[in-house]
Amino acid sequence: MEPRIIEKLKSLVTSEVLLECPLSKYTSFGIGGPADALVLVQNITELTEILKLLHVYSVQWLVIGKGTNLLVHDEGYQGVALMLEGDFKSVTIAEDESGIMVSAGAGYGFSRLSGFCMENGLTGLEFAAGIPGTVGGAARMNAGAWGGQISDCIENIEVVTLFGRKIIKKEQLEF
Repeated sequence: MEPRIIEKLKSLVTSEVLLECPLSKYTSFGIGGPADALVLVQNITELTEILKLLHVYSVQWLVIGKGTNLLVHDEGYQGVALMLEGDFKSVTIAEDESGIMVSAGAGYGFSRLSGFCMENGLTGLEFAAGIPGTVGGAARMNAGAWGGQISDCIENIEVVTLFGRKIIKKEQLEF
């Protein structure tokens, strides 16, 4: 990757940009060569700006989550690997007249979310206990086990694009 792109990337984030970073450290199988860069993204603003930059320079990117469903070639990845940290690892619970809503960031552990719901007396995610990975990865793959799947539990998702945030309702999703 060109040095000017790397410098611009570094200026967009609060965390360190790791160059030629071995992805083996970030996959559950412990395999994979280096990515051109690895960025620990802290919030939606950083992610939006990173996506804009990578789009302008036609740089490939991927989100690696916990790396539990990821095989990386020994030759590595030509592009930027993004790990969702900070705000993406949060969970909130709210109650209104329509019921209780749990919101979890894409970087939050899926099995951990199941435990959070259990601790708060909420049902519906019992099937997720023990499923590795993140909420974002689970939503992307419609993770499930024991007769349950995440598509049974989602009301909507918030995605980040080059243009900012967008809410997609369950009915619009193609699981």
